[in-house]
Amino acid sequence: MNIPVISNPLHSYPTVCILVTSNQVLALYNEPTLLTQQDSLKPNAAYPVIRQSGTSYYVYIDQFYGGWTAGSAGSISGACSNLPGTTPSSVATAVALANARVWSSPGVSTGTWISTLTQGSQVTILSGPVRGPISYSSNTEGDWYQVQQGSVVGWVWSKRLSLNAVPPAQVAGTAVALENARIWSQPNVRTGTLLSTLAVGASVQIIAGPVVGPIRNDNDTMGGWYQVG
Repeated sequence: MNIPVISNPLHSYPTVCILVTSNQVLALYNEPTLLTQQDSLKPNAAYPVIRQSGTSYYVYIDQFYGGWTAGSAGSISGACSNLPGTTPSSVATAVALANARVWSSPGVSTGTWISTLTQGSQVTILSGPVRGPISYSSNTEGDWYQVQQGSVVGWVWSKRLSLNAVPPAQVAGTAVALENARIWSQPNVRTGTLLSTLAVGASVQIIAGPVVGPIRNDNDTMGGWYQVG
C-alpha cells in the first residue's frame, strides 16, 4: 500500500503562520523573554508559529516540542495577524507579597522550590492562572502565575502576589486530539498524574498555554503543553 506524502513546503500554505529562519543557527528559549536557551533552530528552515508575546514567537520543531525565539530570527509569513498572545502594551506585572516563593511548576507537591521573592519587588507575569496544589497536608488548590524577575522564572501562588492589571486569560481556540493524547494534572510527565486519554478525533477547548515542561521520563526533552477542557 502506497501512502501519499505531501511534500509542499510549510510556507506554501497561507492558512499557517510560518517563521523561516536566516542562514545562521538560532537559539530556542524556554520563555518569551529569551533568557534560558533550551535548543537551537536550523538555518534556512521553516517552522510553524502558534503564539506571540511582544516580538517573540513560539514555534514548533515537531508535533510535541517547541519553544520561543526572537522575531528577528527570520522572516514571518502566512496567517500571523491573529496569533494568540500579548503585546508589549498589555504585559502584566505584579508585586511580591510576604513569603512569595517561586516554584518550578504550579504546585508545592509537584514542583521544586527555586527562590523567594523580596517583598515589594516587581515581577512580570508570563502566563496563568493555572490551578495547582498549595499545601502539602491537604488537597487544597489555588491559582498560580508563571512570573519572571531577572533571570529567575517560575510559578508563584496568586495569594502571594499583588496583581497589577492582569489581562483576562486568552482562549487560543480549539484543538483535535491525535493518537495517544494523554491528559496530565501538570505540564510535566515526571511530576504530573495521568488523568485520562482523549479519543482520537475528539475536540477540546484550549484554556491556556503553551507552557514548556518535560515530555519524557527517560531524558530531559522538553515540549509545549496546553491546558484543555
